[in-house]
Amino acid sequence: SLTKISIPSSIKTIEENTFEGCISLKEIEIPSSVTSLKEGSFIKCTSLKRIVIPESILSIGSKCFEECISLQEITIPSSVTSIKSRCFSKCESLSQITISSSVTIIEEKAFEGCTSLIGITIPSTVKNIASYCFKDCINLSEITIDPYQTSIKCNTFENCPLFETINISDTVTVI
Repeated sequence: SLTKISIPSSIKTIEENTFEGCISLKEIEIPSSVTSLKEGSFIKCTSLKRIVIPESILSIGSKCFEECISLQEITIPSSVTSIKSRCFSKCESLSQITISSSVTIIEEKAFEGCTSLIGITIPSTVKNIASYCFKDCINLSEITIDPYQTSIKCNTFENCPLFETINISDTVTVI
């Protein structure tokens, strides 16, 4: 069974649902030649623990890593400007998320059901956190939103029962 993939440097795009349901896949090496991860590229890769997203990636499609239940950490590179809807939805083991300062929007349900997530810092460049973004993150207890964040949509933190602390700047205009 397929446990590791080394993508050749001739590849520029990983198309929609390319590795969907590769349940034995644990690690992927993406070369710097790849600039786009399309919708659902790695959806339901339930054994995927590690992936390094190179700085060459300009876009990560919606549902790209949805239901990658073994994925533990992710760093959004500075080349990416938005986190698409349901991109990391139901990544139950995801406990460490690093969002670069190039990101300006986090779309609907981006981190829904990330039950291992305890805390997160949203950089000041993010101007919009969409609805249900952190829905069902049942262990989320702290979020820091940097000073220039302006809009947090409805139900962003629905069913986050441990949510205790939110640090919001006085420059936030809509909650």
